[in-house]
Amino acid sequence: MKSDKVTNNAVYVHLDGDGIGDRLELLLIDGDIVGARSFSKSVSDTIAEVCASIEAVDGAQIVLAGGDDIIASIPSKSWDLKKIEEIRMRFVNKTGCTLSCGVGTSIQTALNNLRRAKLSGKNRIVSRE
Repeated sequence: MKSDKVTNNAVYVHLDGDGIGDRLELLLIDGDIVGARSFSKSVSDTIAEVCASIEAVDGAQIVLAGGDDIIASIPSKSWDLKKIEEIRMRFVNKTGCTLSCGVGTSIQTALNNLRRAKLSGKNRIVSRE
């Protein structure tokens, strides 16, 4: 079994939109198809922008991007918490929704930290080993 444990001193970041599905579902329940389409496009476009911002960091890679989720690997030497905060603020400004973030030295740790961020109120970054 292959491990994703980092050997090159990378940091994994797992970003996930808060309440995206609920907001989209409510628009659809209300019959607002135009609003749902517009909101969906806004989220998709902003996720693409976030991916481009992350990939612009030297050595960073997008591991997964789908829906309102992004998992990225960023070299430790390029890791910058302020950059993630800027990304989160840009996401809020463009979509009206917040982003939760889990950070760790493995994908599993980043996923666990994202779950902790969601369970502890959303709209935060959790980084625990």
